[in-house]
Amino acid sequence: MICLECNKVVRAIVYRHLQSCCGLSVREYKKKHGVTKIADDDVLNSYACKDEKNGRWIGRKLVKSFCLDCGKQLKRRPGPKASGLCKSCVQLGERNNFYNKKHSLKAREQMKKNHYDCSGENNSFFNKTHSTDSLQLMSQSHVENWKNYSNEKRWQILINWICAGTAKHSKTSIEETINSVLLFLGLKEVDDYKRNTQIGKYNVDFLVYKRLIIECYGDYWHKNPKYHNSSNDEVKRLKDLERARYLESKGYKFLYFWEDEIKNDIKSVTDKMIMFLESEK
Repeated sequence: MICLECNKVVRAIVYRHLQSCCGLSVREYKKKHGVTKIADDDVLNSYACKDEKNGRWIGRKLVKSFCLDCGKQLKRRPGPKASGLCKSCVQLGERNNFYNKKHSLKAREQMKKNHYDCSGENNSFFNKTHSTDSLQLMSQSHVENWKNYSNEKRWQILINWICAGTAKHSKTSIEETINSVLLFLGLKEVDDYKRNTQIGKYNVDFLVYKRLIIECYGDYWHKNPKYHNSSNDEVKRLKDLERARYLESKGYKFLYFWEDEIKNDIKSVTDKMIMFLESEK
């Protein structure tokens, strides 16, 4: 087989060769040249062979295997139907059996039911805490890992952590419902209200007339007392209360709705919003 980038004769177009040759990944190489076969037949067939029949066999030692796409070392010995790819690459794009598919409504309801079945007292870790020894081991492990990180990786971890705590990129179904109510009441997005606005260190769901804040609290993530009443749940609600007090101290008016209320009593939610909006007029 001839590499189309460097014109050298090779047995397989692998990640390590491409990095020394042109800097492309295997996926980029295949897309650029429109090829599907990237290894000789004897190389592909050797994945399911043992001992001397395997082309990578050297004496009693088997040469390490690497992913043909990303170059990551394969932990397990390839089986008879091996593709030569790691678990991540073999599930990317069209290789994934779920590519361009969506869960049915029935499947979503079942997943939601399974999620709630494992919450609260049904959770095996319910009302339990890590022992002092396990906490010390986890802390020590974090410290050791941090020491081994380069400065670039440390900065990347910190940036990701900050963004995860302040930025919000997705909109939930209950937020879409509240947005529909605001539109129904005659408000215009951007002109009258904004969504997912950053105020200090907090991100709020809706900022109306620049002074009114409307929040949508998910029953699980914000621990609705109707369903969650452990000590840990109370800690989460206290954090939300502290957040609300901070925003009110900055001159904002604050109103929140629980997911259960939005889904089951939208009329009451609408009436409260009308009263809340009229307080600013």
